[in-house]
Amino acid sequence: MYNFDENTLINDLGKLPRHERIAFATAAATRQLGNYEWYARKFNVGAESRPREIAMQLWNALAIDFIDRDTWNSALEEVMSLLPEENDGWVICHALADDALSSLAYAIRALLTEEPQEVAWAARRAYEAVDHAAIRMLGVQPGLPDTEIAIKLHPLVQREITRQRRDIDILFSKPGKGSISAVRNYALTEVLLTDEERTLLWPGRSS
Repeated sequence: MYNFDENTLINDLGKLPRHERIAFATAAATRQLGNYEWYARKFNVGAESRPREIAMQLWNALAIDFIDRDTWNSALEEVMSLLPEENDGWVICHALADDALSSLAYAIRALLTEEPQEVAWAARRAYEAVDHAAIRMLGVQPGLPDTEIAIKLHPLVQREITRQRRDIDILFSKPGKGSISAVRNYALTEVLLTDEERTLLWPGRSS
C-alpha cells in the first residue's frame, strides 16, 4: 500500500530542478482536467476548455524554456476566477472541479515562486480528489481506523499515488526535457477519474 506523505514529497521535490518540479505539479493538475470539464458542462458552460488550454501553455513553456511572469500572473488570476463558488448547492462535481483548478493554480504558483511546497499542494489536491471519491464510493465515514485503511487501499487512491511516484522516479532518473516530455505524455493520456467512475459518484450525471 502506498501512502501520500507530504513531508517526504516536499523533501524529494526540493532535490529536483525547477522545471522538473513544475512538470510534476502540472501532471497532477492535468490528470484532473476532465473533472473540471465535467463540472463546467453543467454549471459553467463556455469555460469548459480554458483550464486545459492554460495547462497546455504551461507544458509548452517548460518545453521551450521561456517563462513570462506577467503572463502567468494573469493566468493564475484567471484560474482562480473559475473556482466554483461555495454555496448550499454544491455536489460532488463542484468539489472535484475545485480540486482540479486548485492543483492547476498551485502548478502556476510553483512556476512563480519556485517553492516545493506549492508543488506538493498540487499533488495533495489530486490525492484529496481521489480520497473524496473513494469515500463516496465506499459509503463510509472517514476518520475511523478501519475506514481510513479501506479508503487508502481503494484502487482510485492507490492509482493516483502510484502515478505520482512514477512521475517522481522519471524526473529523478534523468532530469531534463526528455523526462519532462515523458511525464507530460503520461499526464495527457491518463485521467484521475474515468467517465464510468464519475457515473458511480453521481449516477445518471456523467455526461
